[in-house]
Amino acid sequence: MSSLAAATRRRELAFAHDIGNEAALARDGVPVPRRSGRLGWLALVVLVLAAVGGVPLFGRHNGLLAADCQRPGVAVSRVQATAGSQLAWQAAGPQDSQYAVVLDSSQVTVSASGTLGVAAGQLLAGPFSMGSCRSSEAVFVAPDGGDHSLALFRRTSAAGYQRVAAVALHVS
Repeated sequence: MSSLAAATRRRELAFAHDIGNEAALARDGVPVPRRSGRLGWLALVVLVLAAVGGVPLFGRHNGLLAADCQRPGVAVSRVQATAGSQLAWQAAGPQDSQYAVVLDSSQVTVSASGTLGVAAGQLLAGPFSMGSCRSSEAVFVAPDGGDHSLALFRRTSAAGYQRVAAVALHVS
């Protein structure tokens, strides 16, 4: 074999060795490098860290608020938050009513067309009913700093809603 051909073959073998092309190395009689156990250890470490990171999720009871078909209630993921952060809320109560969740409002009204309105504050959800006596969790953005109220209203008549539960929220 000429020196150019030998140099080309050495370069091909070096490349095959670098990328782990065992088939090319085995054809030439070069011993195949054994893999170290580092990849297995790395996979094991990643699995352990993922499992340990998920431990707090196992202790969490299925939601922010337990289902309660007798007494309406509302809960928020954190009662102290920073402005602009994401918070979750969840409501519970009897299934036979329509509900609304509002932020910083003392009154919910129904227009002639059936849409809900609030005099001040923000309507977060409604109208909705609670299957299995509990709503699903919903996310909202914390308002500007100060003391706020997250309230659950239940429909009492064709024209209005009554406040049945509330939770205080402090935003800094």
